[in-house]
Order: sequence, then structure tokens, then C-alpha cells
Amino acid sequence: MKKRHKKSKAGFSLTEILLVVAILVILASVFAFSVTKYLDVARGKSIEAEASRQSAIGDIQQSEIHMSALGFGSSATSQVRVVLPSSATPASSAAPA
Repeated sequence: MKKRHKKSKAGFSLTEILLVVAILVILASVFAFSVTKYLDVARGKSIEAEASRQSAIGDIQQSEIHMSALGFGSSATSQVRVVLPSSATPASSAAPA
């Protein structure tokens, strides 16, 4: 009599493993596309913010040039004074003694 060996069903077949790998590759590509799109949007916003900052700096410099031409000194910021109402106190002097 020949002994019959039963095939054990332990483990996964090659087809099942390939199917899981294919699904993982598809999910990874969707994730990579989403991350790339997010980074592009963030980079664009960063460029816009930098351009706005540069524009503001240019406006300030232009204002200082005009103030200087009007005789307010070389720096308009040195001529600015802040006047607080009598009820308000600066945060630095509000500390208890």
C-alpha cells in the first residue's frame, strides 16, 4: 500500500500573495500622489507668502525714502511715538513690585 500524503493548507498560495502585493502597490501610489499634491500646494503658499513679505519690505523702504525726503530723518521708525491712554499701562511696567 502506498501512503498518501495530504497536502497541508498551511500558508498562502502564490496568487494570494501577488494579489495582496498588487493592492499594496496601488494604495502606495495613491498615497504618494496625495502627498505630492499636498506638498505642491504648501510650496505654492510659501512662495506667495514670501512674495507678500518682500512686497511689504519694499513698501516700508519706499515709505522711509519719502519720509526722509520730507525731512523726517534717515529712518521714519525713529520718529514714531506711541501714545497710550492714561488708563492703559505698558505690559512691561504692569508687573507687581
